[in-house]
Amino acid sequence: MAYTEKDPTEYILSDIVLGGWDHLQEMLKARNLKGYLLALRSRNAARIKSQAIRHIAEEMNTEGKSSFQAAKLLLDKGWIPAQEKTSRTYKKKDKEEDKEALVLLKDDAKRLGLNLN
Repeated sequence: MAYTEKDPTEYILSDIVLGGWDHLQEMLKARNLKGYLLALRSRNAARIKSQAIRHIAEEMNTEGKSSFQAAKLLLDKGWIPAQEKTSRTYKKKDKEEDKEALVLLKDDAKRLGLNLN
């Protein structure tokens, strides 16, 4: 993992540890090693993604010129939750409840001698 932290291409790993790029390609063909190498890639990709998201979130909190774009990216990618979208049935239900509340409010206002019109 240490060799892939700054180099997700695995070139440094293949050059220093394995003796060259060709050897890494041969290792990827071996059934008993392929799973391990794919797991290493997956873990490395998750680590890099985590670092990127943290940096974007830090940028969002700076309130600088690019903070809006950072926040928008985090929302668009689903890394921070957006408000739930309302459906038509939900809106219709809200309108009905509002009408009922308005009727009750008018009744209370009339009882108190107030005119809401």
